[in-house]
Amino acid sequence: MNAKDALCRKPATTAEMTACTSEEWQAADSKLNAYYEKLLKGLDSSNGDNLRVAQQAWESYRKLDCNAERGLYDSGTAGSYNYNSCMETLATQRLADLRRIYSYWGYGK
Repeated sequence: MNAKDALCRKPATTAEMTACTSEEWQAADSKLNAYYEKLLKGLDSSNGDNLRVAQQAWESYRKLDCNAERGLYDSGTAGSYNYNSCMETLATQRLADLRRIYSYWGYGK
């Protein structure tokens, strides 16, 4: 949300912050999913299957991790904001990891 290219630069309320982080999470997921699909199209079936299993495990991890973070807010209004922010951050990190790993081998270009 604080990045120069963030969708919402100056939200004023927790509700606005939550809405902004939701938009940023969805944008990050779209980029991640597009790259993931591009990778699957270029990989052979064995490597594609391995990536699918890894991605499913990562998605489970992300939900659990972000739920744990949200739980720290004890159902307060900042919980949803932090959940969304966590989901966006981890999607952005995952995309960077996939690009680093697979571009070395010439995939995802």
